[in-house]
Amino acid sequence: MEAKHLVFIAIVCAVSRIEGQIVLTSSSSLNITRSGCGTSKLCFPSCDPVVNSSTCYFGSTQYLFNGTLNFELMGPTSGYVALGLASDPNVGATIVFVCANNNNSNTFFFQTASNTTSGLNQTTVNTVYTVLGSAYNQSLNQSFTQCTFTTSSNLTVGNISTSTSKASTNISYYVTIFSGTTNGATLGFPFSQYYSGKALNLADPTSNTNTTSSTSSTTAAAAAATTASGSDSLTNPVAHALAILLSAIGLLHLS
Repeated sequence: MEAKHLVFIAIVCAVSRIEGQIVLTSSSSLNITRSGCGTSKLCFPSCDPVVNSSTCYFGSTQYLFNGTLNFELMGPTSGYVALGLASDPNVGATIVFVCANNNNSNTFFFQTASNTTSGLNQTTVNTVYTVLGSAYNQSLNQSFTQCTFTTSSNLTVGNISTSTSKASTNISYYVTIFSGTTNGATLGFPFSQYYSGKALNLADPTSNTNTTSSTSSTTAAAAAATTASGSDSLTNPVAHALAILLSAIGLLHLS
């Protein structure tokens, strides 16, 4: 296997609020695999990001503790790979987490958005805690973008909460993996690489059993739900700080 030529790797720790694009600091490496799929984490689709790295758009979620979710996302693209979540399949992805390569400076950046008929619109997700990502070239003709990030299971866009019952650890969304091009830090139109076909419980590693995937190169982006103009932080700063600490400990156990 050819050595990976890392262009840039960045990490953000203890971020309490992410508003659109963020500034990244420090550095580390990522190793996203299918290890733990179906037992400790929910994976989608069924492809192997190591064995089929040139064609596999891969994502996973793991419920850690204290209402915290850890996400992994990877795709063979020099632009962006994104994870879209929708409570209603007729509305479209109201929450989109974008891991991207700024092709002007060859640097990784992370952005939150909503999906509309005209493309991805930058928005605010108040409950993202940590982000770790990289964009690199494995060869002259093969580029990859990947990231991991942790969020509260009580996802909030603006000041509209999309949470379900955390007491029963049932956090269900229709899941889409998108890809697209970048022009600097500007995101191109999203194309669907995977669609869950049903609501997946992000806290249940077996939730995608008998799920149909889609690798269509085109998609009609449904209009996203209207978000509020305000941006409220988590209501309990002590609990928020504890969640950040616990999620960081969880990531250490995962590494």
